Amino acid sequence: MRRTLYVGCPMWAQRAWVGRFLPVDTPSGRELHAYCRLLNAVEGNTTFYATPTPEIVARWRDQALPGFRFVFKVPKHITHDRRLRGIATELTAFCQLMGTDWHSRPEFATNAGRLTHLKQLRPLLREKLAPWQVAQLGQALDAQGISWGNINDLEQVFAHPQVQHRQMLQAVEHPQLGALRLVRNPMVPPGRDAQITPPPVLGPAALPEAHHYAKQET
Repeated sequence: MRRTLYVGCPMWAQRAWVGRFLPVDTPSGRELHAYCRLLNAVEGNTTFYATPTPEIVARWRDQALPGFRFVFKVPKHITHDRRLRGIATELTAFCQLMGTDWHSRPEFATNAGRLTHLKQLRPLLREKLAPWQVAQLGQALDAQGISWGNINDLEQVFAHPQVQHRQMLQAVEHPQLGALRLVRNPMVPPGRDAQITPPPVLGPAALPEAHHYAKQET
């Protein structure tokens, strides 16, 4: 089954992007309209601090293309003020998937208890998760409606098809250090050169031979 990979930034209304990432003629207030024609998702930070009005949400909807994904942050009064209390359903489903009864043990029954006994909980999690393959575990968590996220090492990151498609890892030749492997900025508009330049030379060699400065001038 073919799946869509959604890629985006943590904002869209960044005026410094106009002329560099967004088109140069992007008017103020229409950044989302331009942004969603380059990327297919965005993280919404504003909902973490305040709940937008229906009128604002409607404007966002009208500027976005069909299929565009808004990944809004959960309001802070849920994640930070309530500290994720009230997650019994998800925790029970996860424990059943793992074949454990942690959710019914007094020391792990509440969020405060899990934080207090985190040192005891971590090795239990490692033991239960170790036999799983990542893809298999992800499918099982999805089937139970449990939110999760994969943690990749650098080798896995640069082996990802989307990272390779965006040519994120590039080899450049440095005049002093030789061949370097550098990470390219992924925000390159269509038609722009994706090749990056090596970092500048430091020290006296950085100054062209034709430039000579007296001590009092440096």
